[in-house]
Amino acid sequence: MEQLELELADQTRALSRLDWAYQFSSKSLVERVDGQRLIYGHWDHLFGCWRAGQKLKTAEIIPNWPMFTASGTWADPRDHLQARFKYRGFAYTSKWARQANAAFAAYFSSIPRPYRSIVGPLGGFQWLALDLIWQNKNFARFLEKEIHQNGGHFVCAALVYANAFKAHRAARAQLSVDLQTRNRAQLIKSLTGHDQARSLVKIFSKLGKPIQNAKFYATLAEVMKCPIKAKLAAHSQNITWPKLSLLRDLPTSLLSPSLLNLLVADLNSANQARRISSYLKELPSQVEQAVSQSLKAGGRPDKLKGRIAKWEIKLAQSLGFPEPPLPAHKLLVPLSNPDQMYREGQTMGNCLFDLVEDALEGEAYFYHWAGSEPATVMVCPNSDGTWQLVEAFGFKNQSLTQKTFRYLENFIEHLTGQARDGPIGRPPGLFELEAAQIS
Repeated sequence: MEQLELELADQTRALSRLDWAYQFSSKSLVERVDGQRLIYGHWDHLFGCWRAGQKLKTAEIIPNWPMFTASGTWADPRDHLQARFKYRGFAYTSKWARQANAAFAAYFSSIPRPYRSIVGPLGGFQWLALDLIWQNKNFARFLEKEIHQNGGHFVCAALVYANAFKAHRAARAQLSVDLQTRNRAQLIKSLTGHDQARSLVKIFSKLGKPIQNAKFYATLAEVMKCPIKAKLAAHSQNITWPKLSLLRDLPTSLLSPSLLNLLVADLNSANQARRISSYLKELPSQVEQAVSQSLKAGGRPDKLKGRIAKWEIKLAQSLGFPEPPLPAHKLLVPLSNPDQMYREGQTMGNCLFDLVEDALEGEAYFYHWAGSEPATVMVCPNSDGTWQLVEAFGFKNQSLTQKTFRYLENFIEHLTGQARDGPIGRPPGLFELEAAQIS
């Protein structure tokens, strides 16, 4: 048995700005945090959730955060406080945690335990599933069978395609009937206008566990609109989010089963393939055909990875690289093409090559600092067209000494004629080069 804390003065309450209160009655539970209110209708009265506040018009919402654990017990109220109140500045107190737990325990205890157990595995769809059960008790047995047979993916996908989180009560009640009575493929087609509805339904039964989020099901429907991508998805034994996002992002010319499996297994190659895809949009179709034939030729994974990397460098160079934004100096060496950025990453032990696209789009430029403490340097444009130092790291992303960084900052300001009076501090980091293994 867990021993409760003593009721001593709660020092963190005074330090935090978390103003809270809970009111429980036979009709509702009202949770008030920092002027906002969530009103949870009682299961035995009018089940639902409404958001209200001083500057908010009271409106029904469908919570899309998990209310329960997978086994159907209520979740810790702290887990989703930010999602409930759209605010990240909360500091928890022991007294708040105890009262919140007691309030939700009393509220959720009124919901029949079998229903809580049924919806437990559905994650962010839990509340919506409870709503359909409350409106249509027969839906509980249907949902339990669905979860047992195919994980509940058909039901959750249909809820997404019907935009049920924003639908009115009457529409949600009708949807609970349609899910039980209508032909599945016809229902999915009516909700999406999708010609591949039958294939979609078959895929739902292969997704396994766990339940996916709404974005996954929406992306799956988008991918299935393309016959070639639909065929690749239909023949995949395991459709994960990395594979699905690649099917969404890459053109059909770069897709084959072997290449897709390699990209799913290697994140760096996947990112390179995405950048190749963006470059091909700016180049003649003959170039895309050559790249497609090269990458679809297959071969050993290591050779295929090498071809992907070489194509990225070649295509990036063909698009043209921006001119260095800073005046020339022997200590500040511009990395003026993708190959130089790749070599800098190898020499300095970082993943600078992943930022080639930032340089091509003019969002950043990179240099090698050849001083006594070598560094990879990133400068970014200001709104007035000038450039400033944003970040600099030594070998394997080691931080530079404060003396070197301030000298480098002053050095760049003098190069651009932006020298400021007074001491100069280190600006906040806008990116962090990831450590990379040096072959």
